[in-house]
Amino acid sequence: MFKKPVTDVIKDRSSWRTYSKTPLENDTETSLLEFIEDKNSGLFDTKIRFELLEHHGNGKKLGTFGFITGKPHFLAGALKDSSMNMEDYGYVMEKMILYATDLGLGSCWLGGTFTRGSFAEAINLQEDESIPAITPIGRTPSERRSMGKIMRWAAKANKRKPWEELFYSKDFRTPIRQNDAGDYSTALEMVRLGPSASNKQPWRILLDGGRVHFFCQGQNISIFQRLDMGIAMCHFDLTMKEQGSDGQWIKYKQDLGFKVEEKSYIASWEKK
Repeated sequence: MFKKPVTDVIKDRSSWRTYSKTPLENDTETSLLEFIEDKNSGLFDTKIRFELLEHHGNGKKLGTFGFITGKPHFLAGALKDSSMNMEDYGYVMEKMILYATDLGLGSCWLGGTFTRGSFAEAINLQEDESIPAITPIGRTPSERRSMGKIMRWAAKANKRKPWEELFYSKDFRTPIRQNDAGDYSTALEMVRLGPSASNKQPWRILLDGGRVHFFCQGQNISIFQRLDMGIAMCHFDLTMKEQGSDGQWIKYKQDLGFKVEEKSYIASWEKK
């Protein structure tokens, strides 16, 4: 799927807000379109209608409240309501962003800083659909502009929480160190490096033998937190697959037996 190891692609990905005005090369755009068309279903079978939009969708400029400069394409998806739709959206769009990164392109998750009306019109949004988030995709300059640096600083884009705040073994009283995570060590580190809204990294992950349980910090979690969980699941899933470890995703309905105050259970990965 990627030309480079997915771990290298994840490390290469960063958020860009300044783009070139030069259009994408035909072969690059074709590769993106083929990938988008093929990868439009999430881990829990949510069907998502993604489209790669030009800077002027239907002849109108697509707005991002001034956060994005240049003339990138935009990736936007529409989906209907379902129990795991936002997690699936986060999973699938992050996979597409990583593919764009592997092609040498820049991107930036945008959840609350784009004009939904212009994108809704460009994507022909239906009454029972929503657009949770978008990303610009395009060529980037060699150096970031001042505003881009300020935005990255404000979001603490280069900072990540330490392992002991994110990953646990058997219960949430027992943090786990990277050296003790065994076969999950690399995949969990790729989760730690993942992007999230305001870089809050809401994921909390519990190792339970051959099962890995994904929780979100907090109760009554937001759409953006659910998207973040999908991103985390994408990084974990792709890394485990690249390591040759096959697993399946399950959302258990019964009580898992863990003390989980201030956390919301999302889903579990289980070895086959």
